[in-house]
Amino acid sequence: MSARWRYILHEALVGLRRNLMMTVAVILSVTVSLTLLGASLLLSDQVELATDDWVGKVEVSI
Repeated sequence: MSARWRYILHEALVGLRRNLMMTVAVILSVTVSLTLLGASLLLSDQVELATDDWVGKVEVSI
């Protein structure tokens, strides 16, 4: 079974080496996508906190 896994790993690395530009493009795309996702989640959380803070301070007088 070890030889089979070694073969699979070898073929995967050979494939990555042959398509180096595509591999780099995919890694960059995933990195940018995850960064944007994280930033949007952080921004959403901060907007929610700011909204809750402002709502607590608002006074309406008629």
